Amino acid sequence: MKRINIWTGKILFLLAISMLLSCGDAGSYENVFNEQQSIWLGAKIQPLEDSYQLDLSLKAKADQTIIWDWKALSFDCYYDEAEGILEKYQDLEELRAVLKFNQFVLENKAGQRRFYSELTFFGKEKQVELMNCAEDWFKELKLTPTQTLSLDQKIAYLSDYRVSESDSEVRLHYFFQPDSTQKAKGFIPIQLSSNWFSIPVGD
Repeated sequence: MKRINIWTGKILFLLAISMLLSCGDAGSYENVFNEQQSIWLGAKIQPLEDSYQLDLSLKAKADQTIIWDWKALSFDCYYDEAEGILEKYQDLEELRAVLKFNQFVLENKAGQRRFYSELTFFGKEKQVELMNCAEDWFKELKLTPTQTLSLDQKIAYLSDYRVSESDSEVRLHYFFQPDSTQKAKGFIPIQLSSNWFSIPVGD
């Protein structure tokens, strides 16, 4: 896998994270839940004036606090998983159990998957800023049935959300494995899957 010391071009990666709570109708997401799904994860790419951002929404069937690991939406920190692990473990719960790190996994309509943390180039240069992986980027999210929690992150390249170069629609899977300290606080492993969302045409 290509690492940063062989990337070319000036280093630039725009990352903006904001959080806000917005009131929601308790019945709005009734149809998105099923027996196995206690937390709903919504995703879409939203156009801005001169760029795009990823909008994420979370809502729970019952009051619940989870840990959101923003490092899983970076390129530097969580790239070193076992080769071929996504192909070997098609079941998502089995995959979560063997991951070394918390991860976001992208999946396309053809069933192909890749880790978000493994930056793809598709034959083009990308300018990427080094991240501080020594710090934790954990955020505790308090989810309820009556409010939707919204997160967003600016997108440097639309291709960062493609598994293959031609993808126009993907979905996200979030895998979280608590460490010993988090387990002692009562946090449990989670695996969330988003809706399918469109990727606009462009790089």
